[in-house]
Amino acid sequence: MRTDSLRNSQLAEQFSAALRAVGGEVRMARDAIAAQEHLNAVLAESGVQHLVHHAVDTLAPLSPHELGAGISAHGPRGLSRIDHRDLCASADAGLTGALVGIAATGTLVLAAGRDTPRSTSLLPPLHIALLHSQRIVPDLASSLRLFSANALPSQLVHITGPSRTGDIEHDLTTGVHGPARLLVILLDPNSESSA
Repeated sequence: MRTDSLRNSQLAEQFSAALRAVGGEVRMARDAIAAQEHLNAVLAESGVQHLVHHAVDTLAPLSPHELGAGISAHGPRGLSRIDHRDLCASADAGLTGALVGIAATGTLVLAAGRDTPRSTSLLPPLHIALLHSQRIVPDLASSLRLFSANALPSQLVHITGPSRTGDIEHDLTTGVHGPARLLVILLDPNSESSA
């Protein structure tokens, strides 16, 4: 048990370093209460007023409805795909859970489907993802082995850092084809730091 905790913490550190190297941000949280505090702080610091979200409750009791005053939160349930996409296009931030984190590259793996539309992580300028340290694996091959042919979601989305692109003159620009900012709230019960 102790060995698993140590391995999870080592993978969490490797994931965090790799994500930061590609321009992402990480905030460590020991538990769901700290994760909620980080979420509320990020939303306040970023001036978020409209948040879209999906499938966060499967990872921890993090609630997009326990937010600061003046922040509206909407999920995809009860909305058509087009209506949810339009909400995402006008949102300040998108909040998702992540199925897996890949330590070697700092990549998040998300499922895309009816209740987890890609637009939640793709259209808002800020993507906030909740990831548990137990869901971090060393590499891409390890992440693919987690899914059997029968349990494979219709789509797996791999996200490595904020959106970046370079034009002919090799000028790097962020946020053109997706969020300009990616922040992961990493739930690690063994973490000593909360920042």
